[in-house]
Amino acid sequence: MADFTAWSHPVLAVACPSCGRRVGVMCRRPSGHKAADFHARRKADADRHFVDRHGADASIERTVDGWRIDPQGRLLSCASPVVLAPARLKLPIARRPLVIPRIGWCLPFPRG
Repeated sequence: MADFTAWSHPVLAVACPSCGRRVGVMCRRPSGHKAADFHARRKADADRHFVDRHGADASIERTVDGWRIDPQGRLLSCASPVVLAPARLKLPIARRPLVIPRIGWCLPFPRG
């Protein structure tokens, strides 16, 4: 079972099917250099495993100590675009909610 809160990024909870890197290790480019981002197939696998384990309504949120899984996070924080509108929240740029539609997770407070 993948533990999405154990790593520095939730996508590291699954192995990469593209470059073969194991759980917890950053992806590599074909040249052998460290990749700047995760491969799309790894992101899709992480998303699929997360939804299978926690449900489609769950979200994973960054905390001071790491990550926290909220079983109803997408329902509560990502359902309404009005709730996420930065002008209505009046938060500084570094504290605005961040939605990553490609992964399907809602990260309310990204690190700067």
